[in-house]
Amino acid sequence: MTEKLTTLRSERTAIASFKAALSNFKSDMGSCKERLHCQVTLATLQLQCLVHCSLEASKHTLTSVSAVEEASLKKLEEEPRKLESMRIAQSQVAEEVRQGKVC
Repeated sequence: MTEKLTTLRSERTAIASFKAALSNFKSDMGSCKERLHCQVTLATLQLQCLVHCSLEASKHTLTSVSAVEEASLKKLEEEPRKLESMRIAQSQVAEEVRQGKVC
C-alpha cells in the first residue's frame, strides 16, 4: 500500500509537471503568434512605405520627363518656321541675284 501511495504521488507530481510544461508551451505559442503578427504587420508597413516612395519617385520622374519632352516639342514646332523663313530669305536673295540687284 505504501508503494502504491508513493507511486501515485510520483505520478501526481509528474502530471503536475506535465501540466505546467503544457501551460508554458501554450503561453509560448500565443507569444509566438503575437510576435509573428507584429513582424507581418511591420513587414506590410515597410512594403507600403517602399511602394509609396517608389510611386512618388515615379511621379517626379514622369513630371520631369514630360517637361523635357514638352520643351523639345516646342523647339521642334519652331524649327519648320525658321526653315521656312530661311528658305524665303534665300529665295529673295536668289531672285535679286537673277535680276542683277546684288553684285
